[in-house]
Amino acid sequence: MLQLTEPTLEQIKAEETFVNKQRISPIAYYVAKARLEEREKIKKRGLTRLSAGKTIICLCGSTRFNYQMLLKQWELTKQGHIVLSWCSLPDSYAGGGDHIGDLEGVKQIVDEVHKRKIDLCNEVLVLNIDGYIGNSTRSEINYALEHNKPVRYLIEKS
Repeated sequence: MLQLTEPTLEQIKAEETFVNKQRISPIAYYVAKARLEEREKIKKRGLTRLSAGKTIICLCGSTRFNYQMLLKQWELTKQGHIVLSWCSLPDSYAGGGDHIGDLEGVKQIVDEVHKRKIDLCNEVLVLNIDGYIGNSTRSEINYALEHNKPVRYLIEKS
């Protein structure tokens, strides 16, 4: 069985010769080339693969704090983290203060999807603005703890 080895930059410059000598398919070659180019981009930015996506963080909190969630999501993303959060809709979408999931009859589905995001993450960050933690957020915290996910709080509990 032929083992594909990723070409070096020097080999990329002579790609036609490399493809012919190694007897690999052009598709396999270009996949390897794309991977190498991505690694080079990461190196040029002074990042390693680990620092490029330091941690997968799942944000939890009340949807009344959409604005704060979007700001925290941006801040963490700029630090190189992968950030998972709840779906943020414009305030005008719901037409009022009620939870959109309740209004559309999909709250249970949305809550379950968010728990799958918790399954994917390395840690949970609770956006407990003004110390507020609602029932859905409390459920997400309990789920995370039951699944051995570290839970941090934006505002440390006293």
